[in-house]
Amino acid sequence: MRNKKALAWDEIYKPEECEEIAGVDDELYIHYDATREDGAKFGSLVDNNPPYGPFSLTSKGTFVPALDFAIPGMCLGERRMVAVPPRMGWSGGHHDSIMVELMLVKLNGKESEKFAPDGPPKSEF
Repeated sequence: MRNKKALAWDEIYKPEECEEIAGVDDELYIHYDATREDGAKFGSLVDNNPPYGPFSLTSKGTFVPALDFAIPGMCLGERRMVAVPPRMGWSGGHHDSIMVELMLVKLNGKESEKFAPDGPPKSEF
């Protein structure tokens, strides 16, 4: 991944067949696992929490502006590691860069077979 002070992401997992691709008007649900640069856990929806959603990027978007840029073009079931710079993160930038493992688990009512219904298996993190 490029400079962690700039918005960047890498593909961790992408389904072989991408039948559904996220766009700005789609109904989305995501799971995420976020850590600080030192590796300390910052936040998570993976640990026994339902996915975040429904939302669309044209309505309220996510709670992290950087994710609004990282989600479009994701396949249903895809996982990305996103470097979130301070200016595009939580609480208006009052933190260091955050690494977010982002998973698109539901798109326009269709759930990912790999992660649905209870989210990604912890063994894959």
